[in-house]
Amino acid sequence: MVFIDDGGVLNDNARRGPEWLRLIGGFMAPRLGGTPEAWARANSIEFPRVWGDIAKRLSGFATFREFQRAYGVEWMRAMCARVGVECPADDDAVTLHAEVTCYVWENADAAMPGAADAVLALQRAGYTLYTASAQASWEMEVITEKIGIRHAFVRLYGSDLVDRVKNGPTFYERVFAHAGVPAASALVIDSDDACCRWAREAGAQALWVDPEGRGDAPSLAALVRGLA
Repeated sequence: MVFIDDGGVLNDNARRGPEWLRLIGGFMAPRLGGTPEAWARANSIEFPRVWGDIAKRLSGFATFREFQRAYGVEWMRAMCARVGVECPADDDAVTLHAEVTCYVWENADAAMPGAADAVLALQRAGYTLYTASAQASWEMEVITEKIGIRHAFVRLYGSDLVDRVKNGPTFYERVFAHAGVPAASALVIDSDDACCRWAREAGAQALWVDPEGRGDAPSLAALVRGLA
């Protein structure tokens, strides 16, 4: 059983940033006002700040739902303040953040070269496939549909399905338990060496995909060629 990360494995995080700037204004301006350019500029300034702040607090969130709500509200407040428009109430802010996220994932062009073909090759070879992403399962639905590989996965994890942020071995323990997969039978493929370490601490095998050559392979495509 193989559990595959998204950012850095299926999609290129470096390309996602510019795609957010390209797409966000067309979604947000008609809903809350401001110009598309103002929303793009706000995201370029506020996303690194908001994410950097909340990332320092990841270990303090008891559940993924708590994290998701805090991040959605803080991101929306910062963005609206920067654009100069009224921020929605907290519940509406969380909903709108989820909606714009789905809109961007549906329209972004950020797939890693060869990643989709590599996933399909694993499926044809008989591997049972899951995702194991810090993002929510509903995000992974959109992301995998976008690159044509949703059908290859048995289930999309999805921190929301185990209600745990991806910030330690407990995340993987819960994913394996939820999937009914013994940890010793699981192989995790991730773009973060810390995540690989946490997966091993949870009892799984792990392979690190790193384009800078520090890991087991520079890409999922190269890794799958090596497994063949």
